[in-house]
Amino acid sequence: MGVASPNAEKKEIPAMSTQQNFLQIPLAKLAVSPLNVRTTDAENVDDLIASIPVHGLLQSLVIVPAEKDGHYHVIAGGRRLRALQTLAKNKQLEKGFLVPCRLADSDQDQEQISLAENVIRAPMHPADQYRAFAAQIDAGKSIEDVAQAFGVSETVVKKRMKLGKVAPEILAAYTDGKLEFDQVAAYAISDDQERQRNVFTANPRAHSHSIRTALTEGEVPVTDKRVKLVGLEAYQAAGGIIHQDLFAEGDRGIYLTDAALLDQLAAEKIDALIKEIKAEGWQEVFFFDGQYWELEQEYKGRVYPQNIPLSDEQSAVFDELVERMGAIEIQLDQTDDDALYDEYKELSEQIDSFKTSEYLDEDKARASAAIVTSYNGDIRIERGLLKSAPKATGAQGTGKTSPEGLPAPSAKMQNELAAVRTAAIAADLCSNAHVALAITVHSQAATFFGMYASVSASTLKAEKADAASHIQNQTMKPLIEIEQRRQDLRSSLPPRPADWWTYFLEMSQADLLQHLAVFTALSLRPFGQYQLSGAKVHGDQIADALGTTPEAWMTLSDLGFLERSTKTVILAAVEQIKGKDLATSLAPFKKTDLVERATAELDGAWLPAELTRFATDHDRETVNHMDGHGMSHFYGDQEEDGEDDDEEEIAA
Repeated sequence: MGVASPNAEKKEIPAMSTQQNFLQIPLAKLAVSPLNVRTTDAENVDDLIASIPVHGLLQSLVIVPAEKDGHYHVIAGGRRLRALQTLAKNKQLEKGFLVPCRLADSDQDQEQISLAENVIRAPMHPADQYRAFAAQIDAGKSIEDVAQAFGVSETVVKKRMKLGKVAPEILAAYTDGKLEFDQVAAYAISDDQERQRNVFTANPRAHSHSIRTALTEGEVPVTDKRVKLVGLEAYQAAGGIIHQDLFAEGDRGIYLTDAALLDQLAAEKIDALIKEIKAEGWQEVFFFDGQYWELEQEYKGRVYPQNIPLSDEQSAVFDELVERMGAIEIQLDQTDDDALYDEYKELSEQIDSFKTSEYLDEDKARASAAIVTSYNGDIRIERGLLKSAPKATGAQGTGKTSPEGLPAPSAKMQNELAAVRTAAIAADLCSNAHVALAITVHSQAATFFGMYASVSASTLKAEKADAASHIQNQTMKPLIEIEQRRQDLRSSLPPRPADWWTYFLEMSQADLLQHLAVFTALSLRPFGQYQLSGAKVHGDQIADALGTTPEAWMTLSDLGFLERSTKTVILAAVEQIKGKDLATSLAPFKKTDLVERATAELDGAWLPAELTRFATDHDRETVNHMDGHGMSHFYGDQEEDGEDDDEEEIAA
């Protein structure tokens, strides 16, 4: 709202009635008091300039006598006074206009009245609030007193008082509008004004994050995983000092000043854990501070706890607990009930207390355990780790043996063989709607019941797995079958996708299931170097359900396997299938001649064992030890060390 034109019609301003301590003072005899707490640039008063001519002065000014006889200082209502002065200057008020005012009761109340007026009515500049709050506290008021007197929280008072730790020249820059509030608040994180000045001088326009980073160099934020490991309470009990950034939200505002002490406490905590776990009988116990995948790279083997049979009495109690827990799960799906949830947690603890499995002493004697911390400091114990056999390098393959005892093919070749097996399964699946429907339901169950799809071989999210792209021979029988099925379905669809919904809605159930079978076949992907154990085991289960056999879909020559294998692999296969004498006679042959002769001997009689299974024994062991959330024991055991109490203490 803009200021009215100087030629605007003068309006009679409604005046307030005179009562005790209320005076009518000529506008010319009023001035803003030097005690008025608002010292920063005045806020815009256009809203009052527009309102006063229409509604009158709705709130009287609070005044005290000035040194000059008959004149008064305004200690509350400075914006209204400036609006009235502007209206008078624009000749919208009569000359000698009388302003309704209230005389303050005593001098000692003047600044407090000004502060309350400005905090409650128009927002004050935070620097002005700091100066005013500081004056009240210097006069003996407590933070609680100031907060109650002016209708603000104690946190607001504390935050404003924290600005007093900021170097005067930085606070002056803020008062002058050269800094934003988040910047000056960032400087308040440190009580060292010399450090503040150095940061400010180096970059007066630095972002608040950069300011905080510079001023907390060498300190540790409470979000550091070492703090979670040790516990904030334990750090403070050991004499550690913290300071809090009142302007930051939540835990982000807490900093630990003694990083050396924190490291010492963390080392002691880890040493104690190592001794505790070592006492279980493991060959080696160590702390691992790297990424989890790095641990997996070094320790690819695993021993697992063995099942311990329960007594008849224990089994009866265990079954009863499990049954009751399942019933509560159903109830909790339908209602939020704290009592039920508490009972559920108690039942879970009782079930966990049953020792249904344990590691064998001989397994612990040859395996290791690792203490691992997550990114936020949670501790996991990875038990049963075994180092993998060393790998050979170069063109001789992986250095391991295949399931049938032959030298294993290269990793690339193994991946292609798995893709070929997938294509064969998919080709069979195209004709089996029942299995396709089972896969679909299984995949959805894995997703909706917390398994993260880790136990499904299907990528059933309208995602094409495309096994063909991993196979060298694009004319193989299963690939042709799948592509033909895909083309048949595509050609049967209406030309416009907008018509597809109606088309499917009117389709018979049998035809819908046939479509589902093909689409599910296209989604299969239980192959690949990084595929999860559950998906590979499920892929084998699908093949068993379909009765898929590699011999029905391919021959050795279709694969081009021997051409890409070493002479050692070729001769080993010949020896296993045709006997040692033939293998010995072929040994002198050159590679090209050997491939031709071996193919003739083995075609129709042998296929690589990798075409019969995706999953290894390790994969099956991993899946057998999965819990109800699709997590294997390979993901470790969570340690309960009271860290939650620390979090509650931080939050408090």
